[in-house]
Amino acid sequence: MNINDIFDRILLRSGQFILRKSNVEIDVDSFRILVEDALAIYNKAYPFTKQYSIEIIYPRSVVLDENFDKEMGRSPDWVSEVTPIRYLGNSYNMGMRTTDTFLIDPIEAPWDYNKHTKLLTVPYSAFYKIVLCYYHQIDSKFDEITGETVYDIKTISAQDGIFFKLLQGMFLTGIGRSRRAFTLNDLPITVDASEMASEGKELIDEAKEEIKNIQKFYLAMG
Repeated sequence: MNINDIFDRILLRSGQFILRKSNVEIDVDSFRILVEDALAIYNKAYPFTKQYSIEIIYPRSVVLDENFDKEMGRSPDWVSEVTPIRYLGNSYNMGMRTTDTFLIDPIEAPWDYNKHTKLLTVPYSAFYKIVLCYYHQIDSKFDEITGETVYDIKTISAQDGIFFKLLQGMFLTGIGRSRRAFTLNDLPITVDASEMASEGKELIDEAKEEIKNIQKFYLAMG
């Protein structure tokens, strides 16, 4: 999701849509820092995960680099699960198929992932289910047409409700601490800044509590 789209969503959720972006105390660049802070909390409990079914044969290893999944375009931060789902036994000899494959129930098997070399190594040739974990991160790309840098988070969508709740709380706290009053069409509108900051803190606390309840703790057991 584009940072600008996230900004618009937070403005709407916070009731700030009546103002132009230029009149909001936190601009998009400053807002990006809030997004980074929110991701730092969200990543600890709810990283992005992606499941693959792949065939790994002789030499029984696969490189999990940026070319493994071009949609992600980067290596996983860690591997959570590697489970054989179709065992090939001796059906491969130096990379050549010699016998038919057969199905068995998923079994436990030792495996190793070297984050430095990006190499996943398995004990025998088989079809594997692997679960890769990625931290949510902000990617940047220069738009040659507009001459601006575009910021995007590939792994965040509208379904990440708790993340938006956390970010909304941070946003309200930020503008609540800096705001006293603003003017709309020459009409002064007083805002209870302390109440806004208090509402923001309450949202942050609620989001953190919800994150504890939905955290993917099992991903660390790979």
